[in-house]
Amino acid sequence: MNILIYSFEEFSNLKTNPACEVGKEISKLLNSNKVFLIRLSVTYNCWGLLKRKILEVKPDFILGIGVAIGINRVKIEKIGLNYKYAEILDNKGTRTTFEKINNSKRLAYETKVNVLNFVNQLKERGIPSEISFHAGTYICNYVYYSCLEYLSNKNIKSLFIHVPASPNNAIELNKNIPTFPPFLIAKGIFQILNKMKI
Repeated sequence: MNILIYSFEEFSNLKTNPACEVGKEISKLLNSNKVFLIRLSVTYNCWGLLKRKILEVKPDFILGIGVAIGINRVKIEKIGLNYKYAEILDNKGTRTTFEKINNSKRLAYETKVNVLNFVNQLKERGIPSEISFHAGTYICNYVYYSCLEYLSNKNIKSLFIHVPASPNNAIELNKNIPTFPPFLIAKGIFQILNKMKI
């Protein structure tokens, strides 16, 4: 079974992106030539790169990982929403107003993965987690929605998770924010993917 994992580069004031760290660690732990890793730019044209990678590697499962500063647990995203809106710029300096990602498509798409089962398996491994019904309206949601819409008539599962900041992020930002070690998150997700009961 081919697995494609995507995460993101640094953005805003972050010098390191824990989502990228988690993705790399999962790939390393799985240690298989059927696992493919890609790092996307934090821009509103990154979906094109991911789509090309999907066509190239023909994955059976796609896992997206993003960071959400301020959360205190892993959030398993159920839905991708057809809206773009953010007060911060993307890494190309683009700011989005309140607009749809695709005017001709549905308001939302939901993952085919059993998110409750995924959450429960993470909790069993000591990883604080919960189902989320809102992936935001920034780049993470943009890519997740685009991916779910593209896969809606295909036999490929996709899931997106948001991870908390890492301890390094708290130092970088000089803020008292919730953190969780990326390695522990990666280890929990690896164990789930290794069983392939997704």
